[in-house]
Amino acid sequence: MGVEAAAAPSGGNPPRRTELPNERVSAETPPRPGTDAPSLVDLLRMPLSEEGWEAFSGGSAIRRAGREGFARNVCVALGNWLAGEEEASSEAVAVLVEALSDSEPLVRGHAALALDRIGSSEANEANEAMEGEGNPFVGEELAAALAL
Repeated sequence: MGVEAAAAPSGGNPPRRTELPNERVSAETPPRPGTDAPSLVDLLRMPLSEEGWEAFSGGSAIRRAGREGFARNVCVALGNWLAGEEEASSEAVAVLVEALSDSEPLVRGHAALALDRIGSSEANEANEAMEGEGNPFVGEELAAALAL
């Protein structure tokens, strides 16, 4: 029985959905949370450009976090995920290295923190290359990462 045919009994709970639509998002449609579940790497790539952020977040409640807040959260998630891995994904490290060049200190600082958590030679080299960062927050994150 489909959803259309089901009716909630008087005073009871609404019917449970028994059939889910078999729809896929086309390649032209940017992924949205809860649809195609983009990878964390893809989620960080999207907000690293204003165009990518607009295409990804337009009309979505995810915009409440703002571009820099969303990118910061994904940096933290990548660092947490890869901290426990034997070998870090080179693609993930590359997108975090790219985030070190973001215009927002919040994103740069958390990219540095994530790279520190990963601890691979490539991640450490990227943080070392950022020595001399002018923003105090990012400088503190880098100093903590390089002190270990």
